[in-house]
Amino acid sequence: MVAVAAGIVSISLVIVASLAPLGLVNPYPEPPIKRSSVPWAQTRPIADPSILNRRPGEDEHNYFRRLAVSVSAAIMHWWPQDDPAASRYTRVTFLSDYALWTMSKFARWGNLQNYEFMSPAPALQRGFGFCSQKSRIVFSVLIDNGYRPVLMNHEQHTVVEVNGTVIDSDYGVFIPFSLDVLQERRYLLSFYYVNFPRELPLLNRVYKEGFVPHSETEYLEGVLKFERQVQYLKWQIPIALMIFSIIFGALGKMLMSRHPEIREAKRIDWQHQAAE
Repeated sequence: MVAVAAGIVSISLVIVASLAPLGLVNPYPEPPIKRSSVPWAQTRPIADPSILNRRPGEDEHNYFRRLAVSVSAAIMHWWPQDDPAASRYTRVTFLSDYALWTMSKFARWGNLQNYEFMSPAPALQRGFGFCSQKSRIVFSVLIDNGYRPVLMNHEQHTVVEVNGTVIDSDYGVFIPFSLDVLQERRYLLSFYYVNFPRELPLLNRVYKEGFVPHSETEYLEGVLKFERQVQYLKWQIPIALMIFSIIFGALGKMLMSRHPEIREAKRIDWQHQAAE
């Protein structure tokens, strides 16, 4: 019975883990309000994060520009604020990753109730977030492509700095200058943010005050690695249960074949249970 139960649980978990990747369910609720800083946000969803990788022979600056625009177009600029039911939209859901969802029930991983993914795949699947979420996607894609980006933070904005350039995936803007240069030459902002004249006063102030590293690159790499390790659990757990059920079932069958009195006792016990 233990082997049968383990087999049923393992099959059930495989089905749950497969629903979202197969596109049979959307594990995240639709945002109640659609508002965005950019007119093209969420117009080009990304199902396969690998399209964000650098293409063979692609110029580095062209790649950074494509990455900024692609992430901006895939993610809607929205995050619930002052909403008592905010975790409904921001937490890791059972259908997206039941292992992470289970962890979110423990105080140690309480941040999973209001979580911005480092991993591109689940973040793109959820489809919404503020500049910090979009920058995390860019950061992780760049790490996967061999770069050493830095997540740069201001209390009102987040960007990625890499190889002396700036990727602002919230607005879909790539700037081939460092943050230090932009802080001194803020007149350049009107050229690169030409599509956002209403945002320029805020952006001028943000770039003037400057950014600081959100966290060390190595620390964020560790968060990305941890996320991916946990994500593997939703497949490793049912596989382990399947192996357990097969081995346990085989041992039980072998035991009963060697000891027919056990099999006969079980048969009698089943008959009594059926009679009752």
